[in-house]
Amino acid sequence: MSRAIDWWNTCIRLHQEKLCLYGPTPPGLPQLDTDNCILNRTKTWQYTSSGKSKWCHDFFLWMNNSADRLRVGLYEHFITDWLKVFPRKQMLFIRFEDYVRDTLNVIQNQIYPFLDIPKLPENIAADIEKKLRKHKGTNRASKELNVTQETKDMLHRFYYPYNVKLRDLLKDNKWLWNSTGV
Repeated sequence: MSRAIDWWNTCIRLHQEKLCLYGPTPPGLPQLDTDNCILNRTKTWQYTSSGKSKWCHDFFLWMNNSADRLRVGLYEHFITDWLKVFPRKQMLFIRFEDYVRDTLNVIQNQIYPFLDIPKLPENIAADIEKKLRKHKGTNRASKELNVTQETKDMLHRFYYPYNVKLRDLLKDNKWLWNSTGV
């Protein structure tokens, strides 16, 4: 992870953040795994240095390259760009971990009101809640990742300034992720 953060810091020192955020690697930096896919814009198999192949999508390939994954979490940049095109009142932002932790509550009390959909009747909501509880442990998102505290601290330090901007943009402290312990 520290190599990914070093890549990002070098990139924004040499180039504008937008150039580092979108598209292929700017000049003067180590190439990312996605560059071949983005530049060729083809659906082909790409082979990594380890000899393993992976599918290359038309424009985006966010596989497991840590620098690419790091960029994905810079939500404030992407949302700012979306807000240039779409009115804020047409967007609802929900933290994934909140949705996973309390799916029915998020649907009933955030998504439905946003879409102007009436809440489910209590008997149907209770049935859905029972089914959600039954399958909660089988879903990948509910499993804990084995991440060291050092890595969590490193990620927190990296994302914190961007999350402050996100909090200010969306006017909500939950975007600082203080409640998740990360």
